[in-house]
Amino acid sequence: MDKLTAKFQAVIRAERLFCRRDRILIGVSGGPDSVCLLSLLLYLSKSYHFKLAVAHVNHCLRGKESDADELFVRKLALKCGLPFFSVKEDVSKIAAGEKMSLEDAARKIRYDFFLRVCLQEKINKIALAHSRDDQAETVLMRILRGTGITGLCAMQRKSRLSGISIIRPLLDIEKKEILRYSKQHRLASRIDSSNLERDFFRNKVRLDVLPFLSKFNPQISQNLFHLGENAKEVEVFLQAEIDKAYAKLIHNGHNAGLVMRRDKFLRLAAALRKGVIRRAIEAIKGDLKDIEYKHIQLIEDMAAAYKHISLNAVDLPGNVLIQKNRGKIVFRKKASAVSEVKQKNITCVLEPDKKVEIPKLGYCFLAKRVQAEVNILKHSRQVEYFDADKLRFPLFVRTRRNGDVFHPLGSSGKKKIKKFFIDEKIERQEKESIPLVLSGKTIVWVVGMRIAEPFKITPKTKRIIRITARKLK
Repeated sequence: MDKLTAKFQAVIRAERLFCRRDRILIGVSGGPDSVCLLSLLLYLSKSYHFKLAVAHVNHCLRGKESDADELFVRKLALKCGLPFFSVKEDVSKIAAGEKMSLEDAARKIRYDFFLRVCLQEKINKIALAHSRDDQAETVLMRILRGTGITGLCAMQRKSRLSGISIIRPLLDIEKKEILRYSKQHRLASRIDSSNLERDFFRNKVRLDVLPFLSKFNPQISQNLFHLGENAKEVEVFLQAEIDKAYAKLIHNGHNAGLVMRRDKFLRLAAALRKGVIRRAIEAIKGDLKDIEYKHIQLIEDMAAAYKHISLNAVDLPGNVLIQKNRGKIVFRKKASAVSEVKQKNITCVLEPDKKVEIPKLGYCFLAKRVQAEVNILKHSRQVEYFDADKLRFPLFVRTRRNGDVFHPLGSSGKKKIKKFFIDEKIERQEKESIPLVLSGKTIVWVVGMRIAEPFKITPKTKRIIRITARKLK
């Protein structure tokens, strides 16, 4: 057994990354790192009896090169005797439409696709090929952009996404070790020419910033990696303390969002105060997107201010308002945002082969019968497939209502839509405008997110209905 294989196996055992008979989806771009990961997991599967599959996303960023990458990975999976799943998405177009960076759009597309495959194929883990060098780059990028302890933690060996485990077993392995292993085992791979383009922030960090810093300290990458590891240890302890403080301080107000006593809040250590503020904002807003350090500091300043100081309210992105009132700090949604989305509580009928536009929701729906041979994995988040014999027409499209329940694909049972949205970290304002498709009184699809388990395609499915939900321009 070579050194890298022994190290890989030791990390997996020490961190308990995999279990015997795990069903693992390997994200393979075709580059040296992901090909190395595939090779190592194939070797390990002899003793662990893994059930492996390969997934590839063609981002359409490099024309024929991207297509060649996809073909390479397809042939590699075939050679290894593994199931292969791929999707082709125009990342540039999606990034422009969603007003995201190319990097963020590509990452979102990848994870959405991987999750979709896992849910469809009953796969319980996703393996990604991020190395120690990638981790060092990520930590440095976050330092340059501005971050706290949480951001320094960067990528984790084990994390979860919608109930699926994300495993990064190469995080302890350096790029040079991967290249040495690839050469030793004669592993063919693809070289992504865009990795040399300085248009991407990560590329600038890897090609320019890290080499410059290594002149002052040749161990910079290793030190950044260990900084991330140390930050994680601190973060685990800190989050546990924040949990305790949040539970003691925060309570639900009557139609007033979340409330905490100002005097008790001010007795907390500074790190706990910031953590409690973030947790409360996330509970109201649904996420921490666009929330910056300056916002947290402003809320702290407001809480600490004496009566003669005029700061009594802080407006946050996402229609969140924080107020100081009679010795209390109140976190809530702005009234205008809540009333606006409640106006969208509408219901429309959906029949087969009839296009239905719902301007108030900004969607156009079409339900259509399709051939049973259709590849249900090759579709966007706005297209889903259902077992036609389990649906009862007409279908209905509406927004959520109090008490709505849903059985998400891949889950063991039902949960309230409210809880589902919280788990998926959907912004509160957005929750009110997400369309739901119902068969009778049963939710069959939360549009753009997940279908219901009882209505999925199975080997016994005889007839298929495709429902498309396109956003109106």
